[in-house]
Amino acid sequence: MAGFYFWGLYSIENLVTHSISATSFIFDASKKTIMRYLCLVISSFLIYTAAFAQSINFNARPLYVPFSFDSKTGLTDTLGNEFVAPGKYYIPTPTNFYYYIIGEDGKDNKTSYWFMNAATGKKIDLGSLADNEPVYKSGDTLFYHCIKNQKSTLASPYTNTVYSFDKIYNDIEYFKMYDLAGAASRSVFITQDKNYDKEIWHLDGSRVVKASQIAKEYKIEPVRTVIDTGYTYRSYFTGLAVRTPKPVKKAAPPKTVTAKRKPGSKLPPPILPPLPREESFSPSQEDSMYANIYNYELKLIGTTYATKPSLTKLMKQKSMLSDQVPALVSAGRGIIKMTGDDYSTDLNDEFAIKKLTKKVGNGVYRESYFFVQKKDGTINEITPLRESSVYWAYHASYKLLNFSFYDYKRMEAYFDYNGEVLPKSKLIIPRKYIEEVQLKDMYPFILK
Repeated sequence: MAGFYFWGLYSIENLVTHSISATSFIFDASKKTIMRYLCLVISSFLIYTAAFAQSINFNARPLYVPFSFDSKTGLTDTLGNEFVAPGKYYIPTPTNFYYYIIGEDGKDNKTSYWFMNAATGKKIDLGSLADNEPVYKSGDTLFYHCIKNQKSTLASPYTNTVYSFDKIYNDIEYFKMYDLAGAASRSVFITQDKNYDKEIWHLDGSRVVKASQIAKEYKIEPVRTVIDTGYTYRSYFTGLAVRTPKPVKKAAPPKTVTAKRKPGSKLPPPILPPLPREESFSPSQEDSMYANIYNYELKLIGTTYATKPSLTKLMKQKSMLSDQVPALVSAGRGIIKMTGDDYSTDLNDEFAIKKLTKKVGNGVYRESYFFVQKKDGTINEITPLRESSVYWAYHASYKLLNFSFYDYKRMEAYFDYNGEVLPKSKLIIPRKYIEEVQLKDMYPFILK
């Protein structure tokens, strides 16, 4: 890019010089006009170059890396020089080492978020970041809710693609809706404005399209279809339930009322007669509400009670509201999980995480995990993992380690055992913090 920049200036200079030489009879005023034009072109070019520099260079290695000390996050460069001291910024766990989300406390004690380019330490200007959690994922690209030019957008440091909405929204939720077979799909967004009114949008190519407006009295919930064969379990969104604000009363004579609306006004769900009570009726107010059910194409397919039996009958598959799906137990994101299995992992030819049996007393043995180094057929224990945790970290197709050491001050740092992303076999944290907690086991891996 730098070469192109200097070539551009050289070419422009030559162009103007030759033009002036060939037309030396032109008045001095014309020369001044040309020079003013030259300055304008160069200024525009510099502005373009600066804007381009904010883009992610996928071939560049990160220069700045987050770490944590005493539960406060900071930034170091890959030479071990502290770039930002712990406590100034809040830095959520990064999903890659191309960019980081930086949280900064303002004067009103509100945290504002922005993107930092990991290779340059500079801000990536996508507008004000409304939430540090991504809203939508397309392939490997995460899109975040940003606010720019008085509109909510979904933007990412990875791409120039921006999905723009028509105004500022307080919240944007994303659901990927499928047909009942779990094959065809549609990307659906539910927005909520400052008045708590909701709108339903869907993705149409490179833009988002508003499908419906729902007043705040109506509750929108995704419907999940569950396929559980005993051997496999799959759960996915197949529709939306728009629930009425009042419980269903006793059955009344059939009556249909057409909702009248002015052009551009909010369109509530159709006003339908109360449904007859089902035999397994629950007295709770939630279950006594009925809802209009829309499929993944956002087409109304029927009205029913917001219960599992009723939704299953309508959808012709085992279905329920999202909050009725039983939670699955997670073993956690750590490499070593508390399940009793052996999670020993060979990282490469040099490093591994091993479960070893150690003698701790007279005839007493204990199994413990260690971070080890393999050399000449022997295993050298580097540090025990009883008082620390180790997690996977990711960058593109590469895997790294994220160590979390527990002592009188908690410390977290990254370790690239292959050296594909960060300096090889180094704990990426300034030396002074390792020395302060006396983590002597990791002294050989300190950044020089």
